[in-house]
Amino acid sequence: MTGDAFGELDETILNSVYADLLVKIACITGAELPVSESMSNYLVGEVDAFLIEFNYGELTEEEILLAFRFNCGSYLRNTGGDYVDNVPLFGRYLNVDYISKVLYNYSVARFQLDRKLQNFIDGY
Repeated sequence: MTGDAFGELDETILNSVYADLLVKIACITGAELPVSESMSNYLVGEVDAFLIEFNYGELTEEEILLAFRFNCGSYLRNTGGDYVDNVPLFGRYLNVDYISKVLYNYSVARFQLDRKLQNFIDGY
């Protein structure tokens, strides 16, 4: 997918990029964003820490938004061919726990697709 990976973004623009991303995720999911500026800052910081510390820093904004769009319906399949259950939002507010579960489902499907493409390229 196009765009810069979050792990490669310049720190001076990082907060505005994350804030914009969270608004887009809220629009896709219907989740509410924190009302206070301090809670918004904490959420941005925790999302940044999660993406970087748990190896999601290679994802672009487009991929993260795609993961949430996939979560709106049953579009992802596991290796057995069964559809992956959507991750429900518990509570009203967007949070790191919800984001982590959606990105996990997406990353598993992405890894499987990457592996299939590499096997095809390698002639298997």
